[in-house]
Amino acid sequence: MYPQNWQVKSSRCIFDSPIVNLKVKLSVNPRNGHENEYYLAEFPNWANVIALTSDRQLVLIRHYRHGTAQLEVEIPGGCIEKGEAPLTAAIRELKEETGYTGQKPILLGRVSPNPSFQDNYCYTYLVENAVLSDQQEMDDGEDIEVFTYPLTEIDTLIENGELSNSMVIAALYLLRKQGIQF
Repeated sequence: MYPQNWQVKSSRCIFDSPIVNLKVKLSVNPRNGHENEYYLAEFPNWANVIALTSDRQLVLIRHYRHGTAQLEVEIPGGCIEKGEAPLTAAIRELKEETGYTGQKPILLGRVSPNPSFQDNYCYTYLVENAVLSDQQEMDDGEDIEVFTYPLTEIDTLIENGELSNSMVIAALYLLRKQGIQF
């Protein structure tokens, strides 16, 4: 017999904020009837952008992340606002964080950042022929350095641990699935 979806008997919010809500759910294991409480973090969906210049440079950002308490190398991206389409968010985040624009984004796919206790998805878009067209429009909580890096050398950043964000690594996997080699 294959695993089945679990029945949620009750759910209550124990923390509410603009970027995450934390809920406790009482769920029943269909295999044995065992009930247990599980925590669920409700996040908005996210959009990430792989922006490539015409000479195959990857547009990257470096900024401080509170979770690791250090500067992290990532691709541009962020929260999809309520009522906003993932494509619209991708275009907005690329321009706000980097000042870059380019060809119409192509959806490469979506991943579930951590399905064990998060309910959101991260959409990854590819923007080719990216050009610096404007200045960054960072939010008050952002301090971002923008730089480009040869796509052919991106594996080195991953191997040496300088690029370690799992959603960025998943995005690069989705790029390779499109046949773009690096």
